[in-house]
Amino acid sequence: MGLLKTGRRRWGLFAVCIAAPALGLAVLGLRTVNLEQVERRAQIEQQQAQTELLADARIADRLIQLDRVPAAGGIPFELNASGTLIFPHDRMYFAEAGAEPAEERTALPDSLATLAEEALAAEAQSNFERAGEICRRLTGEPRLAAWAHLLLARMDLRSRPRHFLQWASGFAAGDWDARAPDGEPVMLIGADHVRDLPAPLAAQCRPFVTATLAELRGGRWWLSYQERRLRDTELRDTLAAMGVPRPTDDPLLAEAGDIERIVRRATPFPRDGQARLYRRERADAYLLVTSPRPGSANAWSGTALATDSLSGLLQRSLDPIKNNVSYPLALTDSSKRVLWGAPVGGGPQRSFPLRSVGGWELRSGQPLPGIGSRRFLWYAFVAFLFLMLAFGIVVTMRTARREMELARLHDEFAASVTHEFKSPITGIRLLMERILSGRAGNHSTMQDYYIAVCRETDRLELLVNRLLETHRIQCGQVQYHFAPQCTADLAETAIARLRPQGEAKRIALTLKTDDAMREVEMDHTAMQDSIENLIENAIKYSPPETLVEVVVEHTAAEVRVTVRDQGVGIDPADLPRIFNRFFRGRRDDQQSVRGTGLGLPLVKAVAEGHGGSVAVTSTPGKGSEFCLRIPIREEKALCPKL
Repeated sequence: MGLLKTGRRRWGLFAVCIAAPALGLAVLGLRTVNLEQVERRAQIEQQQAQTELLADARIADRLIQLDRVPAAGGIPFELNASGTLIFPHDRMYFAEAGAEPAEERTALPDSLATLAEEALAAEAQSNFERAGEICRRLTGEPRLAAWAHLLLARMDLRSRPRHFLQWASGFAAGDWDARAPDGEPVMLIGADHVRDLPAPLAAQCRPFVTATLAELRGGRWWLSYQERRLRDTELRDTLAAMGVPRPTDDPLLAEAGDIERIVRRATPFPRDGQARLYRRERADAYLLVTSPRPGSANAWSGTALATDSLSGLLQRSLDPIKNNVSYPLALTDSSKRVLWGAPVGGGPQRSFPLRSVGGWELRSGQPLPGIGSRRFLWYAFVAFLFLMLAFGIVVTMRTARREMELARLHDEFAASVTHEFKSPITGIRLLMERILSGRAGNHSTMQDYYIAVCRETDRLELLVNRLLETHRIQCGQVQYHFAPQCTADLAETAIARLRPQGEAKRIALTLKTDDAMREVEMDHTAMQDSIENLIENAIKYSPPETLVEVVVEHTAAEVRVTVRDQGVGIDPADLPRIFNRFFRGRRDDQQSVRGTGLGLPLVKAVAEGHGGSVAVTSTPGKGSEFCLRIPIREEKALCPKL
């Protein structure tokens, strides 16, 4: 009894002298740290709010200045009342015939126009003497002199090709603006006839054709988009025929085409001030800034900022702000693509929709938390640690069984992964030994070996990707990128990839869908892998001469992807644990099917990451049915309308 009392006294002394003060110090330290963090968070949030307003104001100010000072790399454009889209700096326009801008139109006196028509008619009738007489008269007219000399050289092209060569070689810079009676640039007409010269003489016209292409791309002449694109292609073809490396495509044509599509979809622009429109075309992003033209009811002028020029404008506007704050900043568009700054890492984030440009958001993260240096806090935590160690002894005894079970699962997982890696590696090594030893035979056999090596490599890549995805899920680092996806297309692609595996077991794969064109917001890669996982499992556990059916169904609230097989089924006792990591049920042992036990947990993680779920129903000996449900996300406005 004395020993019992002594033990109780000691425990009481321990509780009063050590445990209680240690716990009190721990609570006090935690409370102090928490108060400091709350105060620091309030300061940061106040600074972030000021930063957001300042960034929005600086971007708006930069965009307003575009009406007075063109942006570096920006593409000016005009949209007149007749609907003609004009790029004045490049002298290019989008319009139907007869709606070209006034600057492009040329007019000749009736007398000169009549003589030009007579010369062309005489040439068409092979009356070269009459045509030559008229052309010699026109060489005295400044507006048609260059064209008349070209017509004389063209009529002698077959009999005296060097006459044309002399014309091209003597074409002076002062004649670059010369046009034919119908308004077509004389340089372009001449460059078109270079292809009619014999190859040795055509090669001597290379400087003339090169200069013509440079003047065309420099905006020397007013041309429609279609005509300029056609001329650019013809000149590049002519240079390639001369043995010159084919020049690259004119980037302005691609950008102008993108801008035209954006403008046509967005018109009419607002009439009450500057409008800003951000859109993506192909892989490029464009910001269109437009203002109404004074004195015209339906005409606008504006500037298009492509990716590079937009990046420069944002850097000039926001870099000074970033250098004065202690937390990361990033500007993103509505699809979460980063336009400026670096992607904000994990942890709490703040998002602010900008008023200056619809769809843009300024995202800010949190700075690294400070670490206090007060010794008594560390002593309190050390004392609290000893208390937790005592408590941990009890907890360890209760969790020992669970740890042993987890260790067993890890051992089975390691054995399965080793086998999964060893099988394709062994196959690749054997195939490469045959190739290197020269026993492959003909080219067809070599091709089969290469295909087999690629197939085994794909198996390795799939396994590695699943391991990495499991690690990211375990660490909480998975980020899904939602975009409109056609679920039927994803299922069709998955079936196409796994069809050879099914054909090897004589298993038919079918797809049924109620709407092959319906798109749903989801992560493409994650959903593709999930569907492939379900189909691959169905093939693994199905006997030959059976059917695996994939059904895609849409409702108002969700999309369902169902995979049915006619395989061995799942034991009812295994159903509650089938989605646990590393778990492999009894049917795996019965069928001698190798695996890692990661496929179905990944499917479940993807479904829950999309706000959905996955369910399974199975009858042993008759097959299983897995149903993946993904809710349909409603589109929400990210910013107020301009």
